[in-house]
Amino acid sequence: MKKDILVVVFVLFSFTNIIAQSNNAVGNINFSIPSVAILNIVTDNTISFSSPSQAGVIITPGASTSNWLNYSSIVTRDYTNKITVNISSGQLPESTSIKLETGADMGGGAGRVGTPVNEITLSESPQDIITGIGSCYTGTGMQKGHQLIYSWITDKKYNNSKVCTDNTIALTYTILAAD
Repeated sequence: MKKDILVVVFVLFSFTNIIAQSNNAVGNINFSIPSVAILNIVTDNTISFSSPSQAGVIITPGASTSNWLNYSSIVTRDYTNKITVNISSGQLPESTSIKLETGADMGGGAGRVGTPVNEITLSESPQDIITGIGSCYTGTGMQKGHQLIYSWITDKKYNNSKVCTDNTIALTYTILAAD
């Protein structure tokens, strides 16, 4: 009798497992996350001269500081992006140049944001301004991402200074895979 009860319990337990297994199914979901590299400039970038009110004073504008660089980036493992800038059209007046200082990220996003390089003098050749960008986002708008500070530099000798009206310099910012 003891053997019969043991056999009945074993059969019932086995039958329960068989029924339970038929109520489950396994399904696979395939997905991929594409590489992303998007940037945006939020700017008030007009640099203009004002005539001095006193004789003997050099004519030069101040810095333009209402400029912000926002970006989003998704990279594959062990890779990074960088951001470059160059003068893509227009010509600076003789004896002048523009320096660009890129500030640290303001902390409005998340992830591995990039590190700004030292101040550069803008030219037609692309130059790195932010390196080491991983998968991240900076947030959007003013006071998000990296502040861009443009400073107008003029030759103190003034040898080649000429009148210049409505001159526009276009800057191209590019986010790309780092070498």
